[in-house]
Amino acid sequence: PLYYHFFTALDFGVVLAEKPEQEGIRRQGAPFCYPVEQAHGYLANLLAKKLDYIFLPQVKGLPTGCKYENAVSCPLVQGEPYYLQAAFPELEPGRRLLSPIVDFSLGFDSQTDVFVGLAVSVGADRAEAEAAYSAAIKVQQGFRRELKARGRKLLAELESNPDQKAMVIFGRSYNAFSAAANMGIPHKFAARGWTVIPCDFFPMGGEEPWSNMYWATGQVILEAARIVSKHPRLFGVYITNFSCGPDSFLVGYFRQIMGAKPSLTLELDGHTADAGIDTRVEAFLDIVQGYLELDRGKRPSTADDITLPATIVSGGKVYLKTPVGDQLALEDPRVTLLVPAMGERGHSFLAAVLKRVGVKCVPLPPPGHKEHKLGQAHSNCKECLPLQLTVGSLLRYLQEHELLAEEQLVYFMPETSGPCRFGQYQVFINRLIRNLGLTNVSTLSLNSANSYGGLGTGFTLGVWLAIVIADVMSDIRNTLLTLAQDQEQAQQVYEQVRGQIMDSLARDSWAKVGKTLTDAAAALSQIALTRTLAQTPKVAILGEIYVRADAFSRQGLIEYLAAHGIISRVAPVNEWLYYCDYLLQKEILAPQEWKNRLKNRLQGQVKVWTENIIKAALSRSGLYQHHLTDVEGVIDGVRHLISPTLTGEAILTIGGAVSEIIDEVDGVIAIGPFGCMPNRIAEAVAGKTIAREKPRATDNKKLTRRVLARQPHLPFMAIESDGNVFPQVVEARLESFILQVKRLHEVISEEKAAMQH
Repeated sequence: PLYYHFFTALDFGVVLAEKPEQEGIRRQGAPFCYPVEQAHGYLANLLAKKLDYIFLPQVKGLPTGCKYENAVSCPLVQGEPYYLQAAFPELEPGRRLLSPIVDFSLGFDSQTDVFVGLAVSVGADRAEAEAAYSAAIKVQQGFRRELKARGRKLLAELESNPDQKAMVIFGRSYNAFSAAANMGIPHKFAARGWTVIPCDFFPMGGEEPWSNMYWATGQVILEAARIVSKHPRLFGVYITNFSCGPDSFLVGYFRQIMGAKPSLTLELDGHTADAGIDTRVEAFLDIVQGYLELDRGKRPSTADDITLPATIVSGGKVYLKTPVGDQLALEDPRVTLLVPAMGERGHSFLAAVLKRVGVKCVPLPPPGHKEHKLGQAHSNCKECLPLQLTVGSLLRYLQEHELLAEEQLVYFMPETSGPCRFGQYQVFINRLIRNLGLTNVSTLSLNSANSYGGLGTGFTLGVWLAIVIADVMSDIRNTLLTLAQDQEQAQQVYEQVRGQIMDSLARDSWAKVGKTLTDAAAALSQIALTRTLAQTPKVAILGEIYVRADAFSRQGLIEYLAAHGIISRVAPVNEWLYYCDYLLQKEILAPQEWKNRLKNRLQGQVKVWTENIIKAALSRSGLYQHHLTDVEGVIDGVRHLISPTLTGEAILTIGGAVSEIIDEVDGVIAIGPFGCMPNRIAEAVAGKTIAREKPRATDNKKLTRRVLARQPHLPFMAIESDGNVFPQVVEARLESFILQVKRLHEVISEEKAAMQH
């Protein structure tokens, strides 16, 4: 209603697509979920109409009425303008395409300037535009009031008629409430005599918020679920789609809330058969009837009644409050901090830094099949692979270590405020701890919103040193895998050097750590190589931060490339910390006080200074090319392809792919967990635009033009990992990719030589 009445008040005719066109669906640049598939088809239908403008906003957030400060849309909703522009270059940004960034989470009136500016850009008078948007808000608010009024009326009818029952439809407006997407499921219940209520008809704000539920639709779904779970004659049907990122967590939360009360989850895509839906609806209604005929009795106690320990971050210190009320410092000998693996060795460096400040820290071993199976056994198997592996790592430790009565475990698990699924890991693990009744286990979470600060400058600097060193050592290891003449001897030297660095981080002054790095580089430089770095093809491994660094998730990818004579350059972890600083400085997530920005800026200068020292020292090994991480430059290079306001790895992957190809590497692989939303956006955008955008994103334009004239299709590949061996189709694509990488390396080398002469 808001959009329609705004544009009609400005004398625009509003045209909707009639149906999704197959030609548009075939243009998808990644294996998206069903609603995104439909969006491609609908856009193709609109483009065939020769309209003056296409309205395609980035909807960053929505109002919910729930008790949350943050209410964002999922990445695929926010990313719609960007992957559709990549798939349909005829959209003509700036002329035919109207694509404002809107955030309704603070209310519709908070976006007045955005819509007025949009109207002025297409020739409307400012006063006229303000009046049009004001009127549109009133219509939208009236529509929402009508929804709630109907919901209250239906609930009142239930109270006055004890024989009446209602089925509540859960989901999103574009799948659960759209006739084109819900396969007539609401009508199937209505035809069988049930009153049907959409979940957003309920008044919101009466329930306590679910921890860190930053998705707007998730807030509505979970609050409505609590209402349904408590009402004896309300039941729920959850309509979702295959590969829906938010629902991979929300469906599990929904079922936890429902408890013993029966509910139905229907997962749809374009191939779902209607007959199968009918069968499941009938079976579900039989179960509901049996449930209603039983005397449910008193509600049993649940895991929510258990008191668990809690971590408190205050004044640069971490404290643990035990179930009996004791408050323990993190340095207390009764407290053990568990750090999950982040790459083969990176978390060991972090553990060494924590040990130097008196924390009893245990770096967990890199996960494997056992952790994967444990994680799957305690999840619904639709969550991200990193969630399953980190859950499995914790559970394996608990299986193999008998805890003392007074011992308290703290599991380190950072969090974010969305929009991707990473911010749900800590929530999920806390719920699991509660469900398992583990009264001596808690989590420690630092948030990306403040760049993982809160524990003091010394801690921040120590963590930074550990991460940068781990990043460079990872690159050195990958180089040795490809170039060392004697792999066994090279591995022995590498492990010896790594151990020396770790010991130095745990006990020495920072100046002495620097001396240790210099000595390490000297020892590494003695390893005999088959050829130089410059003579060797390289591939950038970008994508989701955990999977790209984790050996089990990568399923031997780096070793496979090394066996074919290619060095892998994995995107560094320090990139993410710089990115969090960028978000804070630009106030993209939230407004910041000037003193917070100043403190962060000063810390950033120290970070760059120390990064330069570390990389300069280790580059003397001849196994690493000195290269500072430039997050702002990477983002600025592709902000016309994807807005920085769509936070997460997508923009870093797209920017890294475009900036590094030809200039630094000969191919790009974007790897992530199966169903990773940012990675699919990156695949769709980078895969379609990398060759087109490269000339604009390089200082060496002459070389780029010459290379593209000979090889116009640049090697780019996206891989999804679910913890299993890559299927044959991925192996076949990798073989083709390797041939392209080697060919591009030859072309670049030949063109550089020709330009020198």
